[in-house]
Amino acid sequence: MSVAAQLPALQVVVPLVAAPLCVLLRRDSLCWLLTVVVSWASLAIAAALLTQTLAGAEIAYEMGGWAAPWGIEYRIDTVN
Repeated sequence: MSVAAQLPALQVVVPLVAAPLCVLLRRDSLCWLLTVVVSWASLAIAAALLTQTLAGAEIAYEMGGWAAPWGIEYRIDTVN
């Protein structure tokens, strides 16, 4: 799978991973830098997902590779 196929999961995971890293860094300047980088990365991911959905694509991401009746399916379209 390409990175573009993983964007729906990265939109959620990147900020969640960065939050505990800020606690572990223990330096305000490094924590601010990480926060800015993660914020810009989240914005870039959101913009990439928006361009895909505005082109008419509905993105369906199966968490863990399980199909929808058994697993969690994360859907992205122009409404959400």
